[in-house]
Amino acid sequence: MSLTVIALSVVCFLVLVISPVVGWTTAGNPLLTTITLLPLFGLPVGFVLLMALIVMSAIRRGRAARSAR
Repeated sequence: MSLTVIALSVVCFLVLVISPVVGWTTAGNPLLTTITLLPLFGLPVGFVLLMALIVMSAIRRGRAARSAR
């Protein structure tokens, strides 16, 4: 889930980089406004989800190692 959020944010960022070349503007365009805001929230949320996944994995490995003794 975290990788999906991060990948979607990166794709939206690339669309934002390419949009001026194509001639799209964010003024009056609700789709580009949404695409502009998505990386602002998606990247931090994806980072928090990734950190939670790492912590949960470390806890699970610690419990498995403790029960194997």
